[in-house]
Amino acid sequence: SSFSDTITAGAASQFRGSGFFKGFVNQLDGLRIGRSNKELNEIAFLLGEGFDGIQGHIVSPAAAIDGPVGVMSGLQEKFFRWNGLSWWTDVQRASAARMISAEMGMRAKTAFADLPPAYRNVLGLHGIDAPKWEAIRKAQFREVNGATYVTPDRIRDLPDDAFAGMGDVARARNDLEMAVRRFVADETSYGVIETDTRSRRTMTLGLRPGTVAGEAIRFIGQFKGFPIAFTQRVGGRAAFGFRKGEGAKQIGHIGTLLAGLTMAGYASMTVKDMLKGYWPPRDPTDPKTMGAAFIQGGAAGIYGDFLFGRVNRFGGGLTETAIGPTFGAAGDLANLIMKA
Repeated sequence: SSFSDTITAGAASQFRGSGFFKGFVNQLDGLRIGRSNKELNEIAFLLGEGFDGIQGHIVSPAAAIDGPVGVMSGLQEKFFRWNGLSWWTDVQRASAARMISAEMGMRAKTAFADLPPAYRNVLGLHGIDAPKWEAIRKAQFREVNGATYVTPDRIRDLPDDAFAGMGDVARARNDLEMAVRRFVADETSYGVIETDTRSRRTMTLGLRPGTVAGEAIRFIGQFKGFPIAFTQRVGGRAAFGFRKGEGAKQIGHIGTLLAGLTMAGYASMTVKDMLKGYWPPRDPTDPKTMGAAFIQGGAAGIYGDFLFGRVNRFGGGLTETAIGPTFGAAGDLANLIMKA
C-alpha cells in the first residue's frame, strides 16, 4: 500500500522545479541502496531523517508497557517492523531528504535572483530569502559520489562574516541552521506522507482524549490519519501551492500526480493479488480496475474494495468502515449476542 510514496516524492520534486522522474527514480534507487551505504546513511542522519523505525525499536523495550496503551503501542511497533513498513518508510524518507539536500547543493552554485522561479518560490515558503541563500552558498559542503549535499552542520560552521548585515551573528547562525532543517524536514514530509500533528488535530477536531466526544472522534478516526495527511499535503499543495499565472504548470502537476498514483495503485493491487494467489492480474482496461487503482494509490485504499462489491476486505459494509472499526466490532458483538 506504500507504493504511492515513490509517486508523491516525484510530485514534490516536480513542484520544486527538478522534475517528476528525477524524484521518482531517486526513490526507487533509495530502495535499491537501502541502508548499505555508510556515507549516505551519515548524510541522512545529519538531516534528521531515516531513523524513526530504528529509534522506535531501541526505545520500545525500555518504555513502560505495563498498561493497555503501552502494550498496544509495543505490538504496533513490532507489527510495522515485521511487515517491513518501518524499513520502507525510513529508507524512503532518507532518500527524499538526501535528494532535497543534493538539490540545494546543486542550486547553491546559482545566485538567488538567477534560481528557477519554482525553486525560489519554495525557498520563500520556508522563509529562506536572498540574504539567507547567499549565506548558505558560502558553506563548505560535502561531496559523495559526485553530488554536493547541504547539511545543517556545515551551516553551523560558517564564518561570522557570512552573516554580515543580518543582525546578531549567533542568532542569525541559529536561524539559518533551523531554516535549512525545516526546509529538508517539511519537503520530505511532502514527499513521504506520514500522519503529523496537523492531521491529528484535524481528525480529532481538537477534542480532548478522555471525554465522550474526544473518544468517539478517535474511534471514528482510526486508520484515517494517512488519508487526511495526504489530502492536506499532496492535495493542498496541488490545489493552492501554485502562484498566480501558473495554471499550465498546475494542470501538468495534477495530471502527473493522478497518473502516477493510479499506476502505483494498480501495482499495489497486483502485488496483493499475487500474494493471495490470484492470477492473471486484473484487466487494466476495465474502468472499474482503474477506478480502484486510483483510489488505492490516492490514500483511500480501504475504500477501493467498494468499487467491486458491497463489503470491505474484513467483511464489513461501507457505513461500518466509515465510522471506524471499533463500532464495526461492537456491531459484530451485538449480532453474536442476538444469534446466541
